[in-house]
Amino acid sequence: MRRTALLAVLIAVAGCGSHPSAGFRYAGPAAEPTLPAQKPATDTEIGGMIAGNTLVATNRRGAGLAIHTKPGGLFSSYVFPANPPPAGQQWSFARGTWRSEAGRLCLRYEGERQEMCYRVVAEADRVHAYDEKDRSWRFSANVKRGNPFDL
Repeated sequence: MRRTALLAVLIAVAGCGSHPSAGFRYAGPAAEPTLPAQKPATDTEIGGMIAGNTLVATNRRGAGLAIHTKPGGLFSSYVFPANPPPAGQQWSFARGTWRSEAGRLCLRYEGERQEMCYRVVAEADRVHAYDEKDRSWRFSANVKRGNPFDL
């Protein structure tokens, strides 16, 4: 079951603005970073960096997203609102599959037909993702070791 407010995970590709992932971006840089000259991460680098760990991003309104990627290609995620939800309501939860291929991180949420793929540039504890076609920035996320949110 997917809720509309659910995963504003990693910005949907142009034309998918109604997807629940619309709107989430890392709150760190004041301006959207351009695709750096460094080469994209390899599949081995992507998998080694994120498998078994948690990606944490924040949107400009203060809501956060945590995606725990499990070895073997499954993930689970929560959207953490800027303010706690009203009594009786829960944070949005979703799950799906992930894979790395040709220097891209690809995510598919349960119930979705289309996979979202992003070109990835990796730093020590952060990943930046870019649209493959127009090279525009889509999201940045800190990588937290393990599963600190028990997803």
